[in-house]
Order: sequence, then C-alpha cells, then structure tokens
Amino acid sequence: MRAAKGDYQDDMKLKKQILCFNKKVGLQDENGDIVLDVAKSKLFDIVKDEKKTMDILKKCAVKKDTPENTAFESAKCLHKLAPEEKLVI
Repeated sequence: MRAAKGDYQDDMKLKKQILCFNKKVGLQDENGDIVLDVAKSKLFDIVKDEKKTMDILKKCAVKKDTPENTAFESAKCLHKLAPEEKLVI
C-alpha cells in the first residue's frame, strides 16, 4: 500500500479505509471524531516521548469537514511529522 510509505493519493476509497481502520482501533469514534486519549496512548507507545507525542497530536489530530478527511489528513500528517516511526495508519 502506497499510503503505508507516506504516498497518499486523494482517493475516497482510501479515505474510507483509513477511517474504518481508525474506528476499529478506537482512534475515531462513530461520529468520526478523534478520540484524543486513545490517540495519545497509541502514539506515545510508538514514539516513546511525551513532548513529541503532544506536538504531533496538536498538529495532526485536527477535525476536518468529514470523518473521512479527518482520518486521511491525520494519517498524512503523522507520516510527515514522524516518518522514521513505524506508524500503522
């Protein structure tokens, strides 16, 4: 998958897939809102740095016009800000 390598194509199917994944792992609720406590915990488990975790969340956990766009833009942002991390989004 190209997105796993940080190559995000503006594709509704991909956006829906990312949203579905995020809901299954608890990153977004049924309304598509980001669940910050879950996002913080999961991201901290990966980056192991509280300040970096909070900085990334402040920039990436931003609600967009649709749940799909929130999921998509958050995933793109995570890859941009933490490219060396093994983020499964």
